[in-house]
Amino acid sequence: MKKLILCDFDGTITRQDTLVKILDRFAGNAWHLIEKKILKEVFGNRIGLKQEFDLCDPKQATRDNIAGLLNEEIEIDPHFKQFLEFCRRESYEFVIVSGGFSLCIDTILKKYGLGSIPYYSNKLLFEKNKLRIENPYSSDDCALCGNCKTMHLRRYMSLGYYIIYIGDSTTDRCPVKYADMAFTKNHLTEYCLREKMAHIPYETFADIQAYLSEVTERYESYKNSGEKNEKYN
Repeated sequence: MKKLILCDFDGTITRQDTLVKILDRFAGNAWHLIEKKILKEVFGNRIGLKQEFDLCDPKQATRDNIAGLLNEEIEIDPHFKQFLEFCRRESYEFVIVSGGFSLCIDTILKKYGLGSIPYYSNKLLFEKNKLRIENPYSSDDCALCGNCKTMHLRRYMSLGYYIIYIGDSTTDRCPVKYADMAFTKNHLTEYCLREKMAHIPYETFADIQAYLSEVTERYESYKNSGEKNEKYN
């Protein structure tokens, strides 16, 4: 069985949200009002994110200034590198699906020497008088998110993958409905509880690794004993 982990980036792999850091520095306080509307589902992340970044001063929010901010203030989950080693050892493929920007992912992966991880994200373009967001992975069927994470999930599922999803926020609400297993925290856990959806709360990647290690050990035990169990067949 092919196993794939689809993982959010901001607030999941990173301990701080890169978009929050950028907006706090370059957009002032007004962006928080837009974020509240996203959380209340007045409109989706795709529309809201563009409104928020329209508030940024393009003379200050340059590529170099944003990259410098991220390098200075963004850290990753301290257990993430170890978790990636676990994934390689246990044959879990790992792909990042982000509601943020390629610039943020590239900057942080390079900072921690993790530049080989495949990902799907939006793009932040630096034009003369404004910042512009490009959505290369939007869906024709849904305008809520700029990067349709469910679209990626369904594509991999159609190829026969068992999908494990890891996330924490609004852009993860849709894919957790369809994943075979979902690890959640923060807003996403609250959402799953409210909607009575199956999920596994976690704090760090060490928690996820411990859970998956137990599942792997149980599977090996069943396989070696010759017993049949519907959960693993």
